[in-house]
Amino acid sequence: MMNESARIKMLRLAVCIALILCCGRFAAAQATDWLDYGPAVVALRGKVTTIVKYGPPGYGESPEIDALEIPIVLVLPLPVRVAETITNLTHIQLVFDTSGFPNYRTYIGKEVVVKGELFEAVTGHHFTPVLLEVLEVKIISAANSAAQRSEKRYLAELAKPAKKGVPRGWVPRKPKIAQLEGDLTQVVKYGAPNYGDPQTDKKLDVPLLMLLAPAIVDMTQENVGYVQLVFPKNIRYQRYLDRTVRVTGTLSEASEKYHFTDVIMEVKTLQAIETKK
Repeated sequence: MMNESARIKMLRLAVCIALILCCGRFAAAQATDWLDYGPAVVALRGKVTTIVKYGPPGYGESPEIDALEIPIVLVLPLPVRVAETITNLTHIQLVFDTSGFPNYRTYIGKEVVVKGELFEAVTGHHFTPVLLEVLEVKIISAANSAAQRSEKRYLAELAKPAKKGVPRGWVPRKPKIAQLEGDLTQVVKYGAPNYGDPQTDKKLDVPLLMLLAPAIVDMTQENVGYVQLVFPKNIRYQRYLDRTVRVTGTLSEASEKYHFTDVIMEVKTLQAIETKK
């Protein structure tokens, strides 16, 4: 007969297998199904992180006086499709009822399964096309320390004085060289031929730089929170993933179907940096 210690080990193994299978079903559903807006309840798996955005009054038009907002965002391992209109969605802002989730910021930096109701962005405080009103959260695992950055770190970046009269967060457009700092991450997007259909499209690994402070690009693109990075073949960026980095290169507007953010950076140099947490 199986002793108590062996039974406990078998039970733990069964729980782990069930969790893996459950997460696999979540990922598969996310990849193939069209999700509906509320009142339908959906379950999504991903990593919880934060982005920094300018808030009122100008939402990036007046960075010297605009308030800072730090929304919590769920980054998905595979893109989802919503309401038969939105495809290739990998970032969803989470909306917590603070009475039900008084310590909701403790989820930052963790991989979770979140249940809730999806809705479209309708106000200036909504920073992704689709948001999720959270009803339930289940933590799967803790993520790397880079994802557990605090609001103080961002506020310190924004407190730096402007140089030569240029507003904080302003960066030049191509052909001038720009410098950005942030956390390097990677998401999966659906590419050719249809750029959003999981049944037909090739999966693309897309490196993103999650900026330490919102940027204004050439006084035209406002409130930029993350940019897609295009690396030359001689830079192997994978070893820098989930680390805070300094990147130099040229910025331009998205111009190709495989550009998945409004602003694209063609990278010249990549360097890991240390930041105070």
